[in-house]
Amino acid sequence: MSISVCDVFWKNCLDRYVSGITVKCALYNSSAGLSYDTTTAYTSTNEITGTNYTAGGVTASIASGYPQLLLINDRYRACVRFDDVTFGSAASPMTVSGVKQLLFYDSTTSGTPAILIYTFPEEQETAAGTFVFSIPISQIPVINILGGVTSG
Repeated sequence: MSISVCDVFWKNCLDRYVSGITVKCALYNSSAGLSYDTTTAYTSTNEITGTNYTAGGVTASIASGYPQLLLINDRYRACVRFDDVTFGSAASPMTVSGVKQLLFYDSTTSGTPAILIYTFPEEQETAAGTFVFSIPISQIPVINILGGVTSG
């Protein structure tokens, strides 16, 4: 006997989950040690501090047309992509250093559940400017057939 969950189910799950929530993105230092298997929610522990950075981060928007199914390794996978996330502005330039990780989380739901973690290869900084993050196209988060989340 074989039981398989249809790929479109995962897309429909993402569609229903992301509609009506506010996703935020927060910056963390290298001591945060955020991990997909231990990070369950937003935390202010080891969150970056700096000029014009607000604890909790900024709102992140889901890119137009997402969630969607993408053909990866001969299977369709549900995926979500975020628009570029910008911290700071010309009117409120930001100064931070030691940025090692970003956490995307659901700020609407009780408990602020974690959604996505990105870890930079090297620490990042910005001085009196903007910090713009864009998920590399090769690393769009996808839900695999077992329901775990990986990058494409």
